[in-house]
Amino acid sequence: MMIILLGAGLLALLAGGVIFVLRNHATTAERTASQENLTRWIAAETLPTEVIAAQPAWLNNTAGRPQLTLPANPDAAGLLHTLRQAAPDYCLALNSLPWQGVQSSPWFQEHYREVYRVGAPDDPAAPLTLYRYVASPFEAGETVTATLPFTLAEGQTFALTGYRLESRRLTPGAPFHLTLFWRSDTALHEPLLLVLRLLDPATGRVLQRTENALPGGLSTEYWNPGTQLADRYLLAPPLELKAGSYPVEITFYRRNGAPLAPPQVIATLPVPPAVSPQPPTPDYPLAFMLDNGIALVGYDAPARVTTGETVTARVALYWHATQPVTGDYKVFVHFLTADDVALAQDDSQPVVWTYPTTRWQAGEYIRDEHALVLPPTFPRGDYRIAIGMYDPATNARLAVRDTAGNELPDHRVILHPLSVR
Repeated sequence: MMIILLGAGLLALLAGGVIFVLRNHATTAERTASQENLTRWIAAETLPTEVIAAQPAWLNNTAGRPQLTLPANPDAAGLLHTLRQAAPDYCLALNSLPWQGVQSSPWFQEHYREVYRVGAPDDPAAPLTLYRYVASPFEAGETVTATLPFTLAEGQTFALTGYRLESRRLTPGAPFHLTLFWRSDTALHEPLLLVLRLLDPATGRVLQRTENALPGGLSTEYWNPGTQLADRYLLAPPLELKAGSYPVEITFYRRNGAPLAPPQVIATLPVPPAVSPQPPTPDYPLAFMLDNGIALVGYDAPARVTTGETVTARVALYWHATQPVTGDYKVFVHFLTADDVALAQDDSQPVVWTYPTTRWQAGEYIRDEHALVLPPTFPRGDYRIAIGMYDPATNARLAVRDTAGNELPDHRVILHPLSVR
């Protein structure tokens, strides 16, 4: 009987060992398959210059892309700090408590989008997730320092310390992102309602009114003294906006409906005229001469647009007529790949077909905006923007010369690169 029991125990031990070996082999095979799937996706879908952040055990699977090493045993705060500082193009999130903390943070949810999942080596139901960075329009543009104080009651003060403008100018019909920065010097013991208005400078009519009971994401009675809060607003200027300077004003109202102070203008946003005798202030000044007395004096254009939805990339060119223009020319704006293939373009008469060059008068400055619609399927990558003019009757381009009189190749001006991500 003892011999039988010993034999049964030995068989059970051997069977357990076989199961352990098989499971270990399966785990290794799963890990290898997961790594290979991840590497293939990265090689096929990411750009060679894009940075991928991962913990050390997974850095060998980034298909030769630039890498950012994340801590091997991190906490959520440490991971978030690294990601916010470096903003890598991709990050690989493991199925762990620290990463769950990262994934639940508002900052991460705003800036990263899931693009790929792969089964985890030890638990196919718990996937590894690859995220891609998405630039926030609220973080574009310049930050302006300001000091606009408010007093709620004796010993209770706060101030607007600055604001960030997505652009230096409004575009009719195009959304505009505005960020306000607040700081309270002391504790505030009352909730305030912030009202923001976009005004028509000619009539004083309110074009947009926005109310916010939680400026900076918190009721003012819960603001922490000494802490700066970012407060975001999306302006929606009407499509029929005319040229002019449009004030943005704020007012705080107390719980009884009384204004805390008179309305204050925090910024004035211009809509530049299409034609003006005054020199413009483009974001990027230039100095090129084309034939027939046409000068290109600057342009406005984004440096980056984000894919995932249909977006409009706007390029505004600033022309100067140094003499009456006799020819009827079209403007071309081309988005070019590295090998000079145009994947998007706009060819049209200036100012959306409304101000042909035959109407230009000596001394005029013309703001000529071109909107290129990029579909969600537009290939991601880095593009060059090439612009110039041509005679539609012959398709011959006007020669372009720099300040030294040197003629530019292909009769075109290459603007700064445009990154489509």
